Amino acid sequence: MNIKKRDMKLSHIESDRANRKYFSKEVIFGDTMAVASITKWFDVKNRFEVHYNFKDEIIIDNDYTWIQVAPVSDNYWIKAMYDENNNLVEIYIDVTRGNRFDDITNPTYEDLFLDVIVPNKGHIYQMDDVELMKAYSEGLITEDEYNDAKTTCKKIINHLNNYHQEFLDALSNLKQDLENDYLNNKKGWYSVLSLENEKDISLMKSYYRASDMIDFWCFFKESSKLERLAIALDYEDYLNNKEYLDSFDSFRIDSLKGKKLIEGIESIGLNNNDFKSLFETIKRKNESGVILFFDLAGDPVERYKRKAGISIKVSLYDSICIEAVGKGFDGREISKGICVHERYLIPWFELPSLTIDNFDKYNIFVISNKDYIKTRNDRINYLLSLGLRQEEFIKYIPSTYLKIDRNIWKNLIKDIILNIYKKSDLLLDAGYKDFAIGGNTIEDEPYLWQIYNKDRFF
Repeated sequence: MNIKKRDMKLSHIESDRANRKYFSKEVIFGDTMAVASITKWFDVKNRFEVHYNFKDEIIIDNDYTWIQVAPVSDNYWIKAMYDENNNLVEIYIDVTRGNRFDDITNPTYEDLFLDVIVPNKGHIYQMDDVELMKAYSEGLITEDEYNDAKTTCKKIINHLNNYHQEFLDALSNLKQDLENDYLNNKKGWYSVLSLENEKDISLMKSYYRASDMIDFWCFFKESSKLERLAIALDYEDYLNNKEYLDSFDSFRIDSLKGKKLIEGIESIGLNNNDFKSLFETIKRKNESGVILFFDLAGDPVERYKRKAGISIKVSLYDSICIEAVGKGFDGREISKGICVHERYLIPWFELPSLTIDNFDKYNIFVISNKDYIKTRNDRINYLLSLGLRQEEFIKYIPSTYLKIDRNIWKNLIKDIILNIYKKSDLLLDAGYKDFAIGGNTIEDEPYLWQIYNKDRFF
């Protein structure tokens, strides 16, 4: 006997038994904040049946619909099943140990055995009381959890007895609302998240790299190059929104905050990737892993054609440290701690007087040509590992080190450094005390597009 963990996407029902389309969103159900979802079943290999009260009920078959409701503050979980003609089959309410929202698009719960069944016709009844007692006697749950489960179950039954029709009407209205969202969602089923939908922004900021890009876009709109941003949650999400997602120029791997940041998966472009295999690799590393699709202003530029990669490390009211790599590099080496070609350290109190004319006095490091050759060879090997041909990129990586063009520094000072100084109080209020801003360049223009906090990259 064990306590089962379930998720709203119903992952325990394998796709080789039944396929589904899924959409979820945050709602108010009655007077309760919740996440609700609609699941449409298709390509069902073997229909699912349950046996209650001397009667068999089909709960999953082709064109069946499930509505689920996960309250944020209550310990129960509602599943309502409808047949192919939209007739209610039954309502199944699990008493839970608590509902979790680590992934807001796919909440989870631990099943505390007690269930309330509401058939389409017939009496409301409770199931698995013996299972609950057994779980308590075996030490799987505490006495408080046992008592809370019994109390929650009693409250659910009392509410259904007193407000049965109102409860059914609320579920019916929710079902219609979720289906309307599907019909009005031009990108199709599944909750693909997009910067174009204002309501998605807070959800997208639940992911590391998406948050990096959105926060920079919010604080430095005049300098941000971010134009579009969307998240595909898994391979099915990608397939259901393929036309939309394939219209993006670039993508990167991301994962939920609080989970391990996914590293070590390299990719070189949309047309060269098998997204099915890529998602399989991502999910093996971290089940919360996603693919972040984005467009930056201007035409896409190959990573080896950049004139510099730049990271600005900021300690508000103390100093700014600028680290950079030169031509043919794009900032990857800095963010991964591989190498730095130039470094500048500027005390905070001197920022108001900073100009291109006095910028050189803050230089504290320039790589030697001997050490540069080592980083150049590493860069060449990295680009080759991506499947690029050496003749494509070798001319863009100088054989001896060339210092970064002064026009790049001039524009960086004007567009970014002085703006950090001006917006320091706003940044501090938002929780950015020690942070970094990163990106690269297009020609002589800084091309920065992400901001990340100290705990990630210092």
